[in-house]
Amino acid sequence: MPIHLNYHKDTQILYVKVTDHLTFDDYKNCAAEILSSQEHPSDTPAIWDLTEMKFDNIDIAFEQKLIELRRQHNAERGSAKIAIVSNNHLAAPMIKLFEILSTSLQQEFKSFNNFYEAENWLANDKALTS
Repeated sequence: MPIHLNYHKDTQILYVKVTDHLTFDDYKNCAAEILSSQEHPSDTPAIWDLTEMKFDNIDIAFEQKLIELRRQHNAERGSAKIAIVSNNHLAAPMIKLFEILSTSLQQEFKSFNNFYEAENWLANDKALTS
């Protein structure tokens, strides 16, 4: 499976690494794993690492299916913030489109070029609520 989950208890951030091509079934299985995990709450903030993901199979129809699946689990994910990290400049328009399509969800999505900025964005939010 091209998706690997790693929960960091010290930062309370879920790291989701995507390698190679992402299929809808891979994403669906990952979502189920995130929601059913006993290791972390279902509304845990996450960093999606797309630095090794291949985007040549991603189009607007694929992204709309992802958003529809996310909408079905909107309440369970709550107000979890989602940082997307990618340094693939060719993928930037597809990531931006995903952010735009996600505005109807409770979760806030923001894309970054590096982990430092993504982690700071999530950490600053946690500091405000602590």
